[in-house]
Parts: sequence; C-alpha cells; structure tokens
Amino acid sequence: MGIQAVRTNNFAATTFLDKVREIAPVIREYNDQAERERRLSKPVFNAMSEAGFFRMFNPASLGGLEVDPLTCARVGRDCPR
Repeated sequence: MGIQAVRTNNFAATTFLDKVREIAPVIREYNDQAERERRLSKPVFNAMSEAGFFRMFNPASLGGLEVDPLTCARVGRDCPR
C-alpha cells in the first residue's frame, strides 16, 4: 500500500474558492459576534450552507459534493477569520 497523490478537480476548486470570496463579507461582518458567542452566526451558517461547504466531504452517493481534500483545505485557508 503506497501513498496516492490527491487529484484536484480544478473546476470544484475554482467554484468553491469563488464561493468563499462571495460570502467573505458576511463572514467578516459577523466575525465579532462569532468570537463572542463561540459559534457561527445564523447568517454565516446559512451562507456557508447555501454555498455547499457542509457537503464538501460527503460522498456523491450520499448526496454530497465529494470535493477532494486539497480543495477543502484551500477553502478553509481562504475563509476569512
């Protein structure tokens, strides 16, 4: 058993990184509230849900988006803090 290279779906990567940029203003707007309450605000949760971020790791056979791990890491890196 060897290490397999992760193949990135460039379309998925571009799409999700574009979605991060689209919802970035919402994330920034509610950042202080999230820090105070130690959870995502409702508007940020809704924006992330509509963008499909919570289905990235789920397999397509279960209705997920089956996004590769590298793209998921890039999305997490690029989400505003």
